[in-house]
Amino acid sequence: MSQIRAFLLATVAIVALTAAGCTDSVDPNASKTTLLTNNTWTTTKYTVGGNDYRQFVQQTTTFNADGTYSATFSNKTETGTWKFNVDETNLEMTEGSSGTVNWEILTLTASSLKLRATLMGQPVEYEGEPD
Repeated sequence: MSQIRAFLLATVAIVALTAAGCTDSVDPNASKTTLLTNNTWTTTKYTVGGNDYRQFVQQTTTFNADGTYSATFSNKTETGTWKFNVDETNLEMTEGSSGTVNWEILTLTASSLKLRATLMGQPVEYEGEPD
């Protein structure tokens, strides 16, 4: 059950990143941290093994500059921490004792966040946009 929660939280994070990218006021030379934390992200796509699971993860995610995040889905809020790897190509999200999910960043702009991970042996893709 904790792997499922970690998976859902990772999805929320992706949504939050996408939302940050859609803001017109974001400098085109903005850092990845600014792009991620500038907005709340809403999930637009979430697939597991190619199957659409968006209906189960309709959520918003807010990434804070202090390395924390909150994700809301089904009237429930989960919190955790996030950080980039050294070259900012991956987003690592940790939620309590549920574990850490390492998301490969495919796209992070002012209008789009696209992530990919492997969870429970299945490929997972997330897409989000600013709320």
